Amino acid sequence: MAAIPMLGAMIPAASAAETNGNGAGASSVRTVSASTATATAAKNTASTDADAADGTNGYLWLHFEATDYEKIYYGYSADGSNWRKLNDNKPLISSNTANKGIRDPHLIKLQKPDADGYKYVMIGTDLHAEGTASGKSWSQQSQNLIVSRSKDLVNWTDAEAVKGGWDNADRMWAPEAIYDPETKDYLVYYSAKPKNSDQLLGVYRVHTKDFKTFTQPEGTDGDPQPWVYQGTAADGTDTKENIIDSTIVKGDDGDYYRFSTSDWSTVVDTAKTLDGKWTRIVERDSDMNADGTSRITGDTVAMNTSTAGLGGIEGLTVFQKPDGTWVIMGDNQGYKARSIAKLSDLKNGVATASMSTNFPKRFRHGTIVPLTASEKRAVLKAYDGATDSVSADKAGSDPIAQYDFEDSSNRGKDSKGGNDLTFSGTPEFGVPGDWNTNVMQLRPSKNAYAEFPQGMFDGRDSFTLEFEAKSRASSGNYFSFAIGASDQKYIIIRLRGDQIYTAITDATWNAEQGVSAKLATTSWHKYAITVEPHRIAVYADNQLLGENTDVTVSVSDLGENLKAYIGKSFYSADGLWDGGVDKIKVYNYARSMRDMLGDVNVKSAVVGTVPSDPSKEVGTDDHTALYAKVDADAGTITPTVNRLASDKLAESPASFTLNRNDVPVTMTIDGQPFGTRSEDGYSIAGVLDATKDHAVEITATENDGSKVVKKWTLKAATVSNNPVLPGQYADPDIDYFPETGKFWIYPTTDGFSGWSGNYFHAWSSSDLVNWTDEGVILDVKADNKPAEGQNADPANYDGSKVDNIAFSPWSVGSAWAPTIEAKDTNNDGKMEYYFYYCAKKTNGESAIGVAVADNPAGPFKAADQPLVSRTMEGVTVGQAIDPSIFTDDDGTSYILYGNGTPAIAQLNDDMTSIKEGTVRKLSGLKDFRESVVVMKHGGKYHWTWSCDDAGSE
Repeated sequence: MAAIPMLGAMIPAASAAETNGNGAGASSVRTVSASTATATAAKNTASTDADAADGTNGYLWLHFEATDYEKIYYGYSADGSNWRKLNDNKPLISSNTANKGIRDPHLIKLQKPDADGYKYVMIGTDLHAEGTASGKSWSQQSQNLIVSRSKDLVNWTDAEAVKGGWDNADRMWAPEAIYDPETKDYLVYYSAKPKNSDQLLGVYRVHTKDFKTFTQPEGTDGDPQPWVYQGTAADGTDTKENIIDSTIVKGDDGDYYRFSTSDWSTVVDTAKTLDGKWTRIVERDSDMNADGTSRITGDTVAMNTSTAGLGGIEGLTVFQKPDGTWVIMGDNQGYKARSIAKLSDLKNGVATASMSTNFPKRFRHGTIVPLTASEKRAVLKAYDGATDSVSADKAGSDPIAQYDFEDSSNRGKDSKGGNDLTFSGTPEFGVPGDWNTNVMQLRPSKNAYAEFPQGMFDGRDSFTLEFEAKSRASSGNYFSFAIGASDQKYIIIRLRGDQIYTAITDATWNAEQGVSAKLATTSWHKYAITVEPHRIAVYADNQLLGENTDVTVSVSDLGENLKAYIGKSFYSADGLWDGGVDKIKVYNYARSMRDMLGDVNVKSAVVGTVPSDPSKEVGTDDHTALYAKVDADAGTITPTVNRLASDKLAESPASFTLNRNDVPVTMTIDGQPFGTRSEDGYSIAGVLDATKDHAVEITATENDGSKVVKKWTLKAATVSNNPVLPGQYADPDIDYFPETGKFWIYPTTDGFSGWSGNYFHAWSSSDLVNWTDEGVILDVKADNKPAEGQNADPANYDGSKVDNIAFSPWSVGSAWAPTIEAKDTNNDGKMEYYFYYCAKKTNGESAIGVAVADNPAGPFKAADQPLVSRTMEGVTVGQAIDPSIFTDDDGTSYILYGNGTPAIAQLNDDMTSIKEGTVRKLSGLKDFRESVVVMKHGGKYHWTWSCDDAGSE
């Protein structure tokens, strides 16, 4: 009920101000959050009951508005959160009887159709208190319910006034009904009070079988006793508190839960049966005794209204979502939502949580009910422009449209039929340098986009769109493909930077239901988007990237005469897509995983150990797996492991990654069951003897019941001498120092995100096969230096030795690409070791430092300032990185360095400073990126450099 301005101890009036929903759509910035759903082999991607009223087919909300008189309207939501008006916000049911207003509509689905075939009954309050028509008053008296009936939720009978109260009833408001399995009829309950009485509003109950005749409320001395009453405490004290509306649902534990509004405070009771004993579990704050009991009922309650999060609302309607979550909608000049995982949690004092909703227009009191698929189709077709669903083609059918842009006389020709594309602006056609056939290039500067024939996608609840594409856009709002009616109802496919995103919505961007996946869309890929009831999936390069199996919007919900674009959005503020597309195919069915990816088979394998969390593994680790070659033609899997696995092969971990996860799969090794399937269904892992060959057999049970068997030979693992260093290292500089009798490697310690490592190791070997970690020799993050008298912690350096660690005083991190040079700079017959390294200064600019030691394992002493910076003596390089040292026959040493631009400078005899006036830019190094090195052989200087970097593929 709306807040009622009455005399005495009645309900306080609410503010006249109204809001449209909760303002969730107020921002002009359109951001989307795709829902993600991890598929498992056990999960059927189709609904188990296509006509279930479980929320998977959306929700209908009967509610009222006041124009001239109060009338009944429809609202709809696909997900229970994002709501819109149906029928262009025109009323469906009005009253020309009794007080001529209908408020607080409650919809009940009958257990079975009545004698006249009606399956649905709407009951409402007989009250005209708002609107422009004359005669309105909050004091109108009525013993009537307003009743209307429907066979299909589309057509409703004329509203009639049916007496449901006792003769002396006043203000029969907010009626609701629920089927009672004990009495095999319907319990009807409403708020009321006796006429001309000081008694407050309470809830009364009656029973009916047909919503035409009702039992009378039970009571004595004429007026019945209320079923729910808050006006008197257990000790007889007058509380002056009303109950103005109630709603009842059957909870997850089989108990009934009754939510009643007491002057903006919600109280909750629970019972095993509708006519059984009800126990208060949530009580008004003001009606809680100090010992935690209710002063109204005497029950020990779980929490008060404020703690439960149910204060300041009225007109509650409660429903359950497909995932089991319960939603409690309450009104206070606009509906707000609270949610709780299980209603039974209320008994244990678990509070509800705020839930985001979107209401473009205000909804007044009413009832939310989940729809079946047939109910949804009937309602949306009649009142929202939805169209009939088109029958899908049989699996394996050819595409219904196909475009390859090869016909120069008609670039938009559909080679399968008459669905030719039309073009706007100036698309470009040709063979780009990074592709092998004619493609359509769409550029915003050319105002270019393409359009499918209008209506081509109408009613196609199941379809597949395949295409090859490359996006040149990495930011901004745009659609790469768009199918829909408007910016309210559409399908979006967007390739942007490192993400592909696709979604469907019937209530603008707030309600998009879809999936996003990581992929470098700025390179060419083969894509497939499959759409079917309750599911959207994204494939790229014959691999499932992601899917959402909880979709509640269908293509037919979007309406008819749908438009479909390539490169154009339905939002006027969006830009056009900048990208290329080729080989477009449209199928009139959702291609299955088997259609897309073929039979279940092994895609990759791993034999040996791998880091448990590669993102946290840096430097030295003990993993043994290297790679496994999967040869589909030969039917062999050949694993390679490193030397650390030599004595562990007899009991080696092994995992097999499958190309599909949608059907049951068993695996045997030499005829014996093997391994455990991962939670996402994509891999099977166990332990086996990797010293010998094995017969591997995979049996998949397809959806049609057929069994598909794939056989492989897993070869005995090959032990490799590579990598020479155990773990993640890069940019190695190798030297032989005769005075030590050893070879030495100085690498970048790798594995850090963004190449943000901060320390260097030294490794030594006498045979180039077995290498010893001499420990961490330098940390370039100055702040890591321990306080005086304290030692560095090995735990901060992948567990390695830190006995000889030094610290670079000028740098903050990014330890890259070192090099070392040995030289007798003191002319005393002893070598000094000069270690040159990259690091970043406090301003983020890369520079090269130098550290000196009299032993290649350290300890080193780092210079106080960088040796080389980005700009020196008028020569500027992209970054001052990748130093290499060259000492010529005359003993003169030079440092070479640079990124983007190569440079060289002569070192002074001390090897720790640059000789003034010698910095030069190098020329002639074609396509130079970084890492310039020079060597001398046979009187000639031999130059090498890198044309790409570690991020190039």
